[in-house]
Amino acid sequence: MFLIAAGLVTAFIIVVLTLMFPAQGTAAMSPRSGSNILPSQVREGSLLFKDENNGQYVSVPQLNTDVTIEITGMVALARVVQEFENPGPAWLEGVYAFPLPEDAAVSHLAMDVGDRVIEGVVREREEARKTYSAAKKEGRKASLLEQERPNIFMISVANIGPHEKIRVELEYQQTVRLDNNTFSLRFPTVVAPRYNPVPQSGAEGRVDEFNLSGWAFAAEIPAGPSSTPPVVEPGQDPGNQVFLEVILDPGFNLTRLQSLYHGVDISYASDDRALIRLNNTWAAADRDFVLQWAPEQESVPRTALFAEKKGGENFIYLMVMPPAANIGAGYHTPREVIFVVDVSGSMDGPSIEQAKGALHDAVSRLLPEDRFNIITFNSTLDKLFHYPMNGTGDHIRRALQYIDGLNAGGSTEIKPALLEALDGAMDRNRVRQVIFLTDGCVGNEPQLFQTVRERLGDSRIFTVGIGSAPNSYFMRNIAERGRGTFTYIGNAREVKERMEELYTKLENPMLTDIRLSHSNRAEVEMFPAAIPDLYLGEPVTLVARFDNLPDQFSLSGYFGGRFWETEIRARLPGQGQGISILWARQKIKALMDSLDGGADKEEVRKNVVAASLQHHLVSRYTSLVAVDVTPSRPEYESMNSRMAGTDLPKDWEYSNVINLPQTATVAELCLVLGALALLLSLGVWLLAARERK
Repeated sequence: MFLIAAGLVTAFIIVVLTLMFPAQGTAAMSPRSGSNILPSQVREGSLLFKDENNGQYVSVPQLNTDVTIEITGMVALARVVQEFENPGPAWLEGVYAFPLPEDAAVSHLAMDVGDRVIEGVVREREEARKTYSAAKKEGRKASLLEQERPNIFMISVANIGPHEKIRVELEYQQTVRLDNNTFSLRFPTVVAPRYNPVPQSGAEGRVDEFNLSGWAFAAEIPAGPSSTPPVVEPGQDPGNQVFLEVILDPGFNLTRLQSLYHGVDISYASDDRALIRLNNTWAAADRDFVLQWAPEQESVPRTALFAEKKGGENFIYLMVMPPAANIGAGYHTPREVIFVVDVSGSMDGPSIEQAKGALHDAVSRLLPEDRFNIITFNSTLDKLFHYPMNGTGDHIRRALQYIDGLNAGGSTEIKPALLEALDGAMDRNRVRQVIFLTDGCVGNEPQLFQTVRERLGDSRIFTVGIGSAPNSYFMRNIAERGRGTFTYIGNAREVKERMEELYTKLENPMLTDIRLSHSNRAEVEMFPAAIPDLYLGEPVTLVARFDNLPDQFSLSGYFGGRFWETEIRARLPGQGQGISILWARQKIKALMDSLDGGADKEEVRKNVVAASLQHHLVSRYTSLVAVDVTPSRPEYESMNSRMAGTDLPKDWEYSNVINLPQTATVAELCLVLGALALLLSLGVWLLAARERK
């Protein structure tokens, strides 16, 4: 009977514990229970407190968010002010985390803690870390900002006192998105509850991979109830409120301006300037803010030039927009198209079939006035023709037969094929396009980058990534250095759609051989140094620095087969906020890229540090550090942690979020085992009762 009783008690305990603690992999929790979160997992500005005992982070209640975004052309300068509060009696260390677009740059950060204002200053990385660590140990308020990846930065804040309010002022810059002649800007305001798998024992939360949206994936998720902030229950005060306004100066007249998910009030200063504000002033942080706008269509390329004066230097930002799609429909710009196809062993299977399908469609679209050739490579190099041939019927049929016979095998010797593709004679009456189809599985990227830099000439390189895991770093950089674009094809179903988009663009060069000139003899530093062609539905942008700003610029090129030129007057300095930062980011990128060409590492480091310090930018070699000189935490006090909640995204059901998870936990297994234990104990008890009778 003792065993029977023990079995019943054990089974009962299993069921009760399972119901009380359903699983560590649940999607969300009550806001009262709190949660752990990694700095790399935030989608909005978040202040996290670090627990010194276990090294984990917990989010802090966010009181208000005040956002102002100034858009100049395609450059958005965002100023975000957020308030937080230390709700407990303990001294804390915080980490402020904010996700950024891949091309974003943090230019200013300040933090008010209590009655203290801490301004960030850029220093070399190791120096900044030592300064922060020393201040932290001495009980002084300090902050350290570091950017390990392009799309997220974190600032550590030491010695936040009990019940102190924290005000974070952040300024960063990003490029707005353009798709199908529509510009768009997205500002995230809420972290969506998400499911996390059961953590493995000894997990340390190591971040292995970042994607382009700002999310990070940890190889192992740290032990804890959840990596998502807890969700506020329906009916409770959401707490998180957002005020947002956008000052839009796109550089052209608008035909459409709309907010997709929020009601807004719009006032127009002119046909090409607008002020957009939330019509309820403050809105709940339960959905992303998305703004879209579209320009008027014109018959010729349009230009907008903005200028900024900063530190005695002048900076310009030039945007060139293509004309309407039907303009120039009666004229076809003759092209010389060189297809370079990887047929090495890594392309075997679906990848080679995707490449053949893409190549088949491309060749079939060629016109008789176009010239083309096909180069294939693996361990050796092969060509369809000795030199480019016109796209006539016989040549097209020979090309299609050649494509059908391609097979993958051998090593990946890209350099000889790249040299052959860039070795053609220049024809000023044709646009020369090199279309590179490969998975990019090479290890000598610096040599190939150097080859493009030395041999590009008037060619343009368009890379097409084939397969499930192409070397996107190599292919994107080759295309950028080759004044072209990168297209990714992940599976056979995408081939036709993605290549159709590329072909339409390549067949419609709207403005070629673009040149920018000015009357001044002032020193100029421009990025990109070689201006790419203007294609249908895709603008061209550039930034430049001048000692003396010219009054007027001239933009020229070939439009519809004829020479075309327009005069541009610079707007008054100060009307293009953030241009100097954009220029500095491009300069730093060019310096880092020069390492691939064998530039001296120490010289590059010095120049990057100089540009970063001058323009107050965080880079690979610099960090932001700020220290309050007055000690604030008593030596006998230690630092601790508290928890926080997040608003439920609009239209989500609370019951669906807090319910027992359906995958990857042991909760249901525990219930089954508990039920079986109860049934087994009941059977034993009935059998024993029958024997007593």
